[in-house]
Amino acid sequence: MKLSSFLRKENYSIKKITDRALVFFFEKKGGWEGFFYTLHKRPRYSDMVKRNSVIIKPEEKITIVMQGPIMIKDNFTFETLKLYKKMYSGVDIILSTWKNESPGTIEKIKDLGIMVIENEKPAFAGPYNVNLQIESSKNGLLRAKHQGAEFAIKTRTDQRMYNPDSVNLFLMLHYQYPPDKTTNQKGRLFSINTGVIKYKLYCVGDMMFFGQIDEMIDYWSCLYDMRTLVIPPELTTFEVSRLTIAETYLTVRYLEKIGHEVLWTVEDSWQVYGKYFCIIDQSLFDMFWNKYNSYTEYKSRFYTVNHNYESITYADWLAAYMNRPLNIKQLRVFYNIREGGSLEKPKDFTRQE
Repeated sequence: MKLSSFLRKENYSIKKITDRALVFFFEKKGGWEGFFYTLHKRPRYSDMVKRNSVIIKPEEKITIVMQGPIMIKDNFTFETLKLYKKMYSGVDIILSTWKNESPGTIEKIKDLGIMVIENEKPAFAGPYNVNLQIESSKNGLLRAKHQGAEFAIKTRTDQRMYNPDSVNLFLMLHYQYPPDKTTNQKGRLFSINTGVIKYKLYCVGDMMFFGQIDEMIDYWSCLYDMRTLVIPPELTTFEVSRLTIAETYLTVRYLEKIGHEVLWTVEDSWQVYGKYFCIIDQSLFDMFWNKYNSYTEYKSRFYTVNHNYESITYADWLAAYMNRPLNIKQLRVFYNIREGGSLEKPKDFTRQE
């Protein structure tokens, strides 16, 4: 299609011209590269969102705990909280952030009727800032319990759920997948699959979490990671897993707390996923992560390489939950190539373009 056909007289509006030019560009780019491109728009500001849920608000007392530093650009954190206040009417919301964040923004957030906790930052952030995650998440969840919460969603200040059924969905999953009868869990823990890397051991994501409030507090009340680590770039995925950093640190500390012996095997790792957790595709929550190439809809979905940064899917988790046979040999191959590499280039660090 010629560009001139986009510019007929009846289409002379800035929006139509730019939209059509963008489509034209991606059609051409996709043709040159051999790819299909799709476009998806999400509103920046809460007042633009008109979606509503037809599912009646649950009777259970649920609190959304948003943790992390306030994201000032585009008023992202404020607009996200404003959207949640409108979209999840009747659900309590807590922002667990840091002292010395933007005072003006904090006052605007309080004016929305949202409780704000201003935490002291730990003196040592820990590998990949894990101690900051622990401190702000734990304090927000403890406050939620003090206010009577039965369940909590732990999310971040740089993420936004656009699905108006997100709260209902998490709760329905809780009842659909009760805890394993052989455990003492009050409820299994639910995580979106962002950051849940298929080819790492015991790598449950630390992004968006849901669960029964006491179980959530147990997960996020682990000791700080006080190690100073220098990670050599040539380590395999298995070797990085054994370092027990970030997501793996949180998962392993929780497993130790509930009495599960961590065997550091492929089989045990997947049994852990199926027994104690539930992993759900982030797309079900229409989640936008305003970080790391935010314009990329799927940061860990690969088509042209077999990459060991591929995320676990709900289908993968369901297989683990149902004890369906897994290709252990294939999993081990991925564990033993360089972290961030692919089967095609096992010694190179490659990213999705």
